[in-house]
Amino acid sequence: MSKAIFKKVATKILLIFIFVFIYKIGLSFQLQSPNGVSESDTASVPKEIEDAQNIGINKDASNATLMPYGSMKEALAANCHASSFSRSLNGISNPVI
Repeated sequence: MSKAIFKKVATKILLIFIFVFIYKIGLSFQLQSPNGVSESDTASVPKEIEDAQNIGINKDASNATLMPYGSMKEALAANCHASSFSRSLNGISNPVI
């Protein structure tokens, strides 16, 4: 077999494999639902997760556990709201005790 014939046959076989591969990929994408998830994939997902209005399940209230104090006296009192560094986020200023 000459090199020219071998090259033509190899090229045709390669093109056939490429077309078959692209065809198979195209079929697999068509078998999926439009959003890419099948019904069996979403069967175990709770409805609460899909609800956009439901934002409070399994969430802890926010808190700050570390509070700086301006002096040793404030730190020993351990009242984080009386610290000179404490600021209220709702607009009410905290009096320094």
